[in-house]
Amino acid sequence: MSDIETSEIHSQPAYRVHELHRELTASGHRSLLILAGDKSWAYALLSSIYDDFDSFAFITSEKPAKLPAPIQKAKYARIEKPNTMLGYTCSNVIVDCHDGFFPDAISAISGTIESGGIMFLLCPNLETWPQQKDAFAAKRTSFGLSATPKSERTIKRFLDIAQSELDQQHPLIIGQDQIPKASISEGVFKQLPESKNHWSAQFDQNIMFENQQHPVTLGQAAAYVQLRSIIAGHPERALKDCPPEFAILQADRGRGKSHLLGLITEYLDSESKIDNGIKYWVTAPNKVSIQAMLKASQQELEDFPFLAPENVLVQTHADDILVVDEAASLPLPLLMAWAKYFKTIIFATTTHGYEGTGKGFQIRFQEFLLKQTTSNNIQHLSLTQPIRYAENDPLENVIFSAFALQSEPKGINLTNPDLDELSFKYLSQEDLATHSHLLDDVFALLTQAHYQTRPSDLRDILDASQFSTFALFHEDAVVAVCLIAREGGFKEKDTSVIEAIQTGERRPKGHLAPQVLTLHMNQKNALYLRGARIVRIATLPQLRNQKLGSILLSNIEQELNKESLDYLASSYADTEDVRAFWHKNDFQLIRLGNKFDQSSGTRSGLVIKGLSEQGKKLQNECVQFYAEQQNIHESFKTLSRNENELLSIFIQSTGSYEAVKDILSRCKNWKEFYGERAYPKKASAEFRQLVKRWTLF
Repeated sequence: MSDIETSEIHSQPAYRVHELHRELTASGHRSLLILAGDKSWAYALLSSIYDDFDSFAFITSEKPAKLPAPIQKAKYARIEKPNTMLGYTCSNVIVDCHDGFFPDAISAISGTIESGGIMFLLCPNLETWPQQKDAFAAKRTSFGLSATPKSERTIKRFLDIAQSELDQQHPLIIGQDQIPKASISEGVFKQLPESKNHWSAQFDQNIMFENQQHPVTLGQAAAYVQLRSIIAGHPERALKDCPPEFAILQADRGRGKSHLLGLITEYLDSESKIDNGIKYWVTAPNKVSIQAMLKASQQELEDFPFLAPENVLVQTHADDILVVDEAASLPLPLLMAWAKYFKTIIFATTTHGYEGTGKGFQIRFQEFLLKQTTSNNIQHLSLTQPIRYAENDPLENVIFSAFALQSEPKGINLTNPDLDELSFKYLSQEDLATHSHLLDDVFALLTQAHYQTRPSDLRDILDASQFSTFALFHEDAVVAVCLIAREGGFKEKDTSVIEAIQTGERRPKGHLAPQVLTLHMNQKNALYLRGARIVRIATLPQLRNQKLGSILLSNIEQELNKESLDYLASSYADTEDVRAFWHKNDFQLIRLGNKFDQSSGTRSGLVIKGLSEQGKKLQNECVQFYAEQQNIHESFKTLSRNENELLSIFIQSTGSYEAVKDILSRCKNWKEFYGERAYPKKASAEFRQLVKRWTLF
């Protein structure tokens, strides 16, 4: 073969993919490869190399009706539902981003790729991609915003960081418009020599169990010993009135967390067969996420003591041991209920996951656990050494940096700052995109304050046009941050939309506070007013209760007054301390949800503070409506005007079933008319007619 022919082969995209795969196989790393061009071109390229790789997963919004035969064999998952990939591993992943850039899915799927693997990210031409309409952005863009929903700054940040991390190590981009048109036959790749060096994980110790050796890292061995120690103390805790003991195991993906849990459950299984009364159970978000644990424990699913989260308290005893995997993705009320019930629990969670951050989980959940036991009875364990791939992995570095997953707040060691030295700033999206360290500091603080902060939240901070970010600084460190979303501002042309919201026929994206006021409280004017909803407000954990949140709120109020906004509102998890915070800052409670929120374990509260005259009028009307909800009536005839209108809307076209059930429960003759029957789950036409007959009763 001539030098010219060899040069042409080496310039071919398929050759470059194989060369990258050979390098990664030898080093034990994984990498990102962006295929920028038409879908059909990318599919053709992937089809030409597909059979030379072990396995693929294919992640896309909608599986195309026609795919090349090789790609049809790939495991398929919807990009909107990354949780379906929990517990799954694969050699390579195809992520189709032509329709939209989904940060949570990209973050989650990156953790499933094994050493030597490649994430093939399919996208349009790089020059035009950031400006294109984005399906993920469209899902999170409020009704009425005329701008094209995009994730421009997020995509540019991702590309910039990927180029800075990878360009020196591996080819990053193969562009359709940058390659020769000639194709290359499969036979050329059959002639490529296989890599002689294959990376393998380094295991430093062996755990001997039932005459079998289990190779583990030093970190796994140390954690195994600590977990065995906790289990050993369980019988005494069960027999005596001793405080419970909890373990919190954290690890990034690929560190062998599930494998370690499998070894622990294997040990527990052997102990449960001895007549010592120990029983154990395992729970996780779903069965898919325990596959690695099953493999390590050498048990079959049908024999494994797995319980769905909702069945844990139904089928267990307080003296049993509970093992919880992916705890940060489970509803907080369940975790809290388990901590109150069991004597021994092992909580395991991913440090940086799409479903929530382990750091924030540990900080927030520990506050609750300390109310159940002593600090000596809470063991914190972590695994840092990767075993699915080598350390300093290029793909992991890109994901962690692009989505600020490893950022630490600059002010993490700050204590008792002088309040006179604080400065207030509005942080524009352009400022945050330009100054990466500033975005990292903001996101790190949010991550520690809210344990279900996700990569998608980073996208909203950078690109959601209805969002604004404000912060308090001590020198150059962010000590408190607040995200607000602009809401309302509907025009006369939107009257039909407002009517549809009031009757329960429509629920446009965004505008949470005014939609709640319109649907559930009959405040038809709320959507016309211009308001701002506080989405998140947080201070550094060690600086809570030092007035920083109040100072930040006061400055934000002054800033929004310049824009002539009508009100500030916030929907929050209603706890005594948080309610006191809003009350201290002159916000008034106007609504409490009937149901307990899955994430916080509390009811949702809604507070409001009028800024303009119209805003203050809205606040007063809402406060009055909330007060009226405490009144008991003989019949519907003494209901307020708003309550009667809500009933009328319900009878005609559903409206707010929740508000109507509350009204009915406070009318004495309704109970005489309806009896003790349970309400139907949905407001059927028959039930609405029954309510109508009651009004004539």
